[in-house]
Amino acid sequence: MLLDPKEIEIDGKTFVISKFPAVAGREIVANYSLSALPKVGDYEVNAQMMHKLMSYVGVPNASEQPLQLCTTALIDNHVGGWETLAKVEMAMMEYNCSFFQ
Repeated sequence: MLLDPKEIEIDGKTFVISKFPAVAGREIVANYSLSALPKVGDYEVNAQMMHKLMSYVGVPNASEQPLQLCTTALIDNHVGGWETLAKVEMAMMEYNCSFFQ
């Protein structure tokens, strides 16, 4: 279930972004940015945080609840290219972190 879902359009596709739950949000925010820094970061940690972050993103479908992008296959099938993925990730960080706005 997504917290405070919000539909957005990125690169012609509709995504449903949401707020992070408290504990998952703390982990994502603490690890996401730092793990992406060149020569300091750890790609594996960053990839894990991307997967965790994207599990709080959905795409509209026929049911009442959006389809949450909780696997690599779902992300690849619904997001498309890496640039769109980066834009969705940034939208999630902006939506969840007031200091990114």
